[in-house]
Amino acid sequence: MIFSQQFIQELKSRIDVVELVGSYVTLTRAGSRMRALCPFHQEKTASFYISPETGLFHCFGCHAAGDIISFVQQIENLDFNQAIRFLAEKFSVPLEFEQGDIVDRSERDRLLEALDAACVYFSEAMDQSKETKNYLEGRGISPETTAALRIGYAPESGLISYLKGKGFNRDLMEKAGLLNDQGKEKFRNRLMFPIQDLYGKVVGFGGRILRKDTKAPKYLNSPATPVFEKKRMLYGLNLTRDFIRKTGFVVLVEGYMDFAALYQHGVVNVAAALGTSFTENHAILLKRFAKKIYLCFDADSAGMAAALRSFKVLAPGGLFVYGVTLPGGEDPDSFVKTRGKEDFMMLLDKAVEIPVFLSNLTLKPEIIGGLTLEEKLDRINTVLDVISVIPDRIRQSYYVKDLSVRLSVPERNIATQLHARTRRPFQKREEDSRPETPLDSLKEAEKGILLLLARQPNLKPQIRENKEWLERLPVYPFLVEMLNIEYERVSDVIHFFSDGLNSFLTLREQEVSADADVVMRALKRQAVQQELGEVKKKLEAFQDGLNEDERNDLLKRKEVLAKEFHRL
Repeated sequence: MIFSQQFIQELKSRIDVVELVGSYVTLTRAGSRMRALCPFHQEKTASFYISPETGLFHCFGCHAAGDIISFVQQIENLDFNQAIRFLAEKFSVPLEFEQGDIVDRSERDRLLEALDAACVYFSEAMDQSKETKNYLEGRGISPETTAALRIGYAPESGLISYLKGKGFNRDLMEKAGLLNDQGKEKFRNRLMFPIQDLYGKVVGFGGRILRKDTKAPKYLNSPATPVFEKKRMLYGLNLTRDFIRKTGFVVLVEGYMDFAALYQHGVVNVAAALGTSFTENHAILLKRFAKKIYLCFDADSAGMAAALRSFKVLAPGGLFVYGVTLPGGEDPDSFVKTRGKEDFMMLLDKAVEIPVFLSNLTLKPEIIGGLTLEEKLDRINTVLDVISVIPDRIRQSYYVKDLSVRLSVPERNIATQLHARTRRPFQKREEDSRPETPLDSLKEAEKGILLLLARQPNLKPQIRENKEWLERLPVYPFLVEMLNIEYERVSDVIHFFSDGLNSFLTLREQEVSADADVVMRALKRQAVQQELGEVKKKLEAFQDGLNEDERNDLLKRKEVLAKEFHRL
């Protein structure tokens, strides 16, 4: 469907970009702009800037840029129309469409409808499955939790005919990840966990096998689709994100049943991985809600290995990652069922950050006393590898001291080993540097005319009238970009500009403040000076090769330009 341009402009004008972006990341002031760690990629030094005046953002790390609509498109993984609907709903702005517009639902909408219909089918099928009900009852999952998580059951067959009856064709079912490579139903005889996005839309499924006498995998997830990527999703976050944001921490578990058990027992700061290792995308997602992460994995070697892998992904982004120690043989599911919420929360209180967690497991005095030197060094290096990914040197120093005490080794020796892993070329302090754009080499007057033209599109006729001398300047190609596009607010057309011009206009809108006549005069002086220099070079370079007429023409031109330069 087509939203009216007037409505889109009104939507942009009514939403404060600082308020919007600030609901996702922590902003700090940087001159006339606001700065933050980029929400679209992992970084240690803030390179993401927003301009309150123009309503634009730009990241110098990953080059993401645009206005409030494109920001929502990227951070919420929405298309243009969905982003507009999202903003309108969030800021209570009534939707307006072009007169006579016909609703044309996007493929994404149809996929989401098909997936939701499948979820309803699985839920209804479970009502008829005594086996599934008995399984959930045996695992201690209540009907209330089953309903909240929309848990269902996939029988041997029936989904295809059900969805056809709802108006969905096989092609759409396949794109939604509901069919296998043979065109048959992908999920059969499985307990079904709908995977929902942050706003409760079903985007995929996880299915657990119910029968033990089968060679099929225990868990089966939806494949990647236009609406689902495992590396960007965490199970249950749609239900718990507000609690996580409110308390500032999240408990990460490995599976659906762990999540269900903790959620049912009142641990509402929880999310689960989708059978895959944590990725940078997960770290970026989690940073939107909390900075403290508790890894609560199974108390075995595989769980420990998963915790270390997760730490190395999550910690570089500035997250504080703690390891929760479960009693031997326990997992979060079994522990909370037998011991309850209070005892589980006590485990969180006793949790330590992963470097200490690892040291507690591998460098106990009673353990290292019986190790060879080679075995000790191997374990020490494992801990140092973990410490090295922490971006904060003060936190690193704390863990160096902890190792020094444990091993009776001087801190400086351990620090030397650690810094050998983290040594980088000299970098300026963040406060001493500012982001550079490709247009920074332009002279101040050239920057000034771009910024003025961004604010005052009515200057376009004046620019065109002075094309003859403006086109001599390096700024002219960028002026042409702006002349060729009609706009009232430059933020409305920022995507049509080259990356260099885009980032320049995003970041430099208040750095040059001058009257248009003053800027044009300075540009004319610059153009005259540039041509005068070229004439002088020709006279010097071709002194002997010029005939008298050519030499006289250049001398006359030099005199005219010199007079004009002094006049300006």
